[in-house]
Amino acid sequence: MEKYAKRISEKDNVVTVVADCDAGDEVTVKFKNTETKYKCNQKVPFGHKIAVVDIPKGAAVIKYGETIGSA
Repeated sequence: MEKYAKRISEKDNVVTVVADCDAGDEVTVKFKNTETKYKCNQKVPFGHKIAVVDIPKGAAVIKYGETIGSA
């Protein structure tokens, strides 16, 4: 079964998975006219976020195009 994640804004550096993902699962993110695949490094429950870029410690975590916290 293919796994998907939701991206809200092009500024986002995290996406939200819409199904439970196990370590090693491939997750597809469709945004505008692009489709990008990422691999889960660990188990990620439904509704949780995965980073789509490296986020250094202390850097902003961005979802909905807004800062929601820091790494």
